[in-house]
Amino acid sequence: MDFTVPAPTPPAAATLVSPNGSITTNNPTYTWNKVAAATWYNVYVSGPSGYVFSEWYSSAAVCGASQCSIANATTLAAGEHRWWVQTWNGTGGYGPWSTGMSFTTTPPAAASLNTPNGVTTSNPTYNWDKVSAATWYYIYIQGPSGNLVHADWYSSATACGMSTCSIAGATPGLTSGQYRWWIQTWNSVGYGPWSSGLNFSVP
Repeated sequence: MDFTVPAPTPPAAATLVSPNGSITTNNPTYTWNKVAAATWYNVYVSGPSGYVFSEWYSSAAVCGASQCSIANATTLAAGEHRWWVQTWNGTGGYGPWSTGMSFTTTPPAAASLNTPNGVTTSNPTYNWDKVSAATWYYIYIQGPSGNLVHADWYSSATACGMSTCSIAGATPGLTSGQYRWWIQTWNSVGYGPWSSGLNFSVP
């Protein structure tokens, strides 16, 4: 009597979720939808110069009921990246690669300064518009003779509200004269551009 043993079926392709589009971290979490028949997943990442990362992960280690994710796998440079996932199980072997998903790691934009601008006090509060992608701000203040008056980093978490950021008491006791200040933004992807400078004077 003849009988037929069906060929083992490999797992289906994974569907990627994120990262996708413009992101503001150089260490994204990679998330995809769980494939029921897959016991292992190969995550492959390419960057502006080609290969960046490839590693296998077991479903038991990285998947929940419906999604899988890995964190702290890559520290990326700024630029466009693309990633894929391939499935595997011990019965059917390698499944197909997922459709690739592209994302771009983006440094923050420049800040827009508000005050001080024009005549002010000898201890002004420095105010600027919040940059959503910035996690830190570097404030640089130049004095009447072009000398450095103040330069320091301030975190978005401590200096910013919903739409603006401000630092009070950074330069108490400024002497009479002309001043100019700038801000540079930063996040884990890298440095943003310097703001336009803003002049103020202390009578």
